[in-house]
Amino acid sequence: GDNAGTTTLPAGKATQYPKHEYYSFADSLGNPRAYTMLVRQNRYAYLYGTESSTADVSIAAYRRNNLLNAMYDITIGIEQGGGDGKPDEFNTKLGAGAGVYSLAVPDYWWGIEYAGHFRNLMSIPVGDATLELLENLEMIYYNKTLEEAWDLDLYGKVEDGEWTIEYVAELADAFSSTLMDPDPNNDTYAINYDQHTIVGQLYSAGATFLQTNRHNNIITPIFDTSRNVELVTQMGDLCQKVAVYYEAHTARANSENRELFKNGQSLLLASCLYMGSYIRNEVNSSFEYGLLVMPKLYEEDDYVTTSYGLSFFGIPDAANDVAFCAVVMDSMNWLSGDVSEEDGGMGENCLTTVYFKGVVQGQLVDSPEDVEMLNTMRESVFFDFEFIVSTGIEGAFSKAVRAGEAVDVSSVKANAETEITTMMEFYNK
Repeated sequence: GDNAGTTTLPAGKATQYPKHEYYSFADSLGNPRAYTMLVRQNRYAYLYGTESSTADVSIAAYRRNNLLNAMYDITIGIEQGGGDGKPDEFNTKLGAGAGVYSLAVPDYWWGIEYAGHFRNLMSIPVGDATLELLENLEMIYYNKTLEEAWDLDLYGKVEDGEWTIEYVAELADAFSSTLMDPDPNNDTYAINYDQHTIVGQLYSAGATFLQTNRHNNIITPIFDTSRNVELVTQMGDLCQKVAVYYEAHTARANSENRELFKNGQSLLLASCLYMGSYIRNEVNSSFEYGLLVMPKLYEEDDYVTTSYGLSFFGIPDAANDVAFCAVVMDSMNWLSGDVSEEDGGMGENCLTTVYFKGVVQGQLVDSPEDVEMLNTMRESVFFDFEFIVSTGIEGAFSKAVRAGEAVDVSSVKANAETEITTMMEFYNK
């Protein structure tokens, strides 16, 4: 844009914001430039707030946006489009005209990228400004009373690097004896999974499905690796064990999985951080629970965390000034993160700190160990590109694991390559 490369600062800004590189995006008359975000309905508490906002997260977003407005001579605004499972309105608005929106924040599973609305598919970002990434971190809740009764040290297993799928399988074998009682109310499962956490477990154990090359915009399926084969084998074996409970529902559903855990009938519950408030309110007061990262495949691996759902940031193809859109988006992510005021951030007032300390640590967890575990999860978040674009590989692996079968590699690869070709036609024109 006309002002995208300008480094001359408005009066006072050089000393007011010494830690940043600034641009004035004001028009020739000095009026602030509009920066309008198009977001999914009811998913904007962490993106936008007002002077009258009462939720801590929205207040943090309001303060951050005010800082961005002052830094760049802009006015951040928001418009909603599309709700649960209904992306049509979002799609229509995004394609309405040039320069209307500076940032699009759709739900990841809508497939908006297939409509060719974004400037560069290879750099669809998520970050601290997309708070759903943190809300939906996938993890294990564990029953501390059962842990003690079975003379286990699960947190110690994590610390020692021994928290693996193989170890969870050993637990499942041990707990199988508890399922022989004629009264199902006495059943105790080792671990409960749902359709989201099975996929999350695959990614957390190191599954990789797509390789992206940012230099030539080529996406290649790479799922038929020895690690992926071993992972499917181990997870498939685990899921066939009688002390592993699987239910085909989403992580946020009111499910038998959660019911069993809150009644003290499962040692482990694979779920997400968002469900912590429900679990805390529902769990039987006869036991305490804690948090663990998802198990890994091999002991020598690092722990990896995934998020089962989020909205991503995309710069619309119809945007008039990509530099303008990108600079503000990048700063929004940066200011949302845990950066001290001395280093130019918002310190204790930043979005992620407000969320973790006020919502998570203040309401969902108590012990220092749980806080440390959450920090480990936050620092180890990973996304395979397949999670965003859904070529069918992820679904095929999940289905194979649940059935205890091998993946039909040739069929899955052919389908994935077709999906990739269709999608990339929009971005290579």
